[in-house]
Amino acid sequence: MLTFHVPFIIALPSLFALHGVLERNPRTPAGTICDEFRLSSSDAKLYRTLDKVLSDSEIELVLIGTPNDTHYALVKASLEAGKHVLMDKPVTPSVQEAKELGELAKERKKVVCIPESEMGSRLFSVEEIVGLTGKRSKELGFDRYCIGLKGTWKDEPRPAAGPIFDPGVHLTDQTLCLFGRPTKITAFASNLGVGHPNVDDNVNFTIHMHYPARSALPYSFTAILHAHPLSVRSPQI
Repeated sequence: MLTFHVPFIIALPSLFALHGVLERNPRTPAGTICDEFRLSSSDAKLYRTLDKVLSDSEIELVLIGTPNDTHYALVKASLEAGKHVLMDKPVTPSVQEAKELGELAKERKKVVCIPESEMGSRLFSVEEIVGLTGKRSKELGFDRYCIGLKGTWKDEPRPAAGPIFDPGVHLTDQTLCLFGRPTKITAFASNLGVGHPNVDDNVNFTIHMHYPARSALPYSFTAILHAHPLSVRSPQI
């Protein structure tokens, strides 16, 4: 995911400077990032170990774009080394780990932040949604489609992998932004025979977030978050 973050760093030279990139197994002497963005070794150093990154006193902010189940250890090490952290979603596989990192950040007086790129797109206000759906709509839907699996670690049976922790995070975040925390959540996940059989939500899930009357709207309602496959080559599942 560093290829996603780097353009923003380069575009904001008054705020950020790309000091270096960690690649344990670079394919070229300069590394993938430098090659892709045509940067020289003088523009960005190439690190081979995390210890080298964390021991560099010139580095103030560490960007983490690694598999979800590695976030906790990497963020903790970065905070303990006195670095601010910008990381990909989700924070960690468990709530307890996320709380621990939050406490550590406060203790070290450092910032841990997750950029929400999806918020850059059009997001209706509560008033607009009511106007579009009718004043007494009981169900509001947020749908996300995919054309298939990408063949990455996100499709493997490991902690915090699978669609609920991928597009599901964006759908949940947008719902919380609009309506706040629900009083109850009901979730359904199913493996439709796509990808690894031990990934429960490949590639289909439905999450019902239940809201009481006078929380975000005058009446009770349910926000439905839904992700499912979309194929251009075969009939829909």
